[in-house]
Amino acid sequence: MMKRLSFIFFILVFITLTLAACGEEERLAFGVESSKDDVDIRSVLEDDAITFLIYNPSGIGDANMTLKQGKMPAQVQVRIFVQGLENLELTYNDVHIVASAPTRGDGPIIEKLIKDGEETELDEASPYWLQIEALPAEPGGLFFGMPAESPSFLITLPQDFHSSGATEFNLKWVDFYR
Repeated sequence: MMKRLSFIFFILVFITLTLAACGEEERLAFGVESSKDDVDIRSVLEDDAITFLIYNPSGIGDANMTLKQGKMPAQVQVRIFVQGLENLELTYNDVHIVASAPTRGDGPIIEKLIKDGEETELDEASPYWLQIEALPAEPGGLFFGMPAESPSFLITLPQDFHSSGATEFNLKWVDFYR
């Protein structure tokens, strides 16, 4: 009888530890930092995609996102609530991408890759291309207790980010109308 109870106890402990380990693998955690006090960052995880929502009233900011636990989602997006992107910089590993997107998407998006000391203009066929979409203003979410009603830009990190195995990236931005 005692051997049987010990065996059942062992099985229950094994199942509990296995389920706990499985739960740990599926959890996703990011460390998010900014050097600016007025940068408010939230995240939304849906299926195998994460979107970081960034509100920055001054229009000049930065953010560093680091994967702390789990596997990098297949799609990583950043939505910055600004009028326009005079300058956007994305850095991961040894890659530095600089982009500019006009207000309301009424002009060309310009992107450049700076890698190994060389600067190259990018086009949509490049694995370094940032997908940048201008989104209209919409009432809704609160940041610092204020409605986030300004237009925004939805930025999808490039194909190379995922294939590089990067677990961290840094963004810097300047709004046209700061």
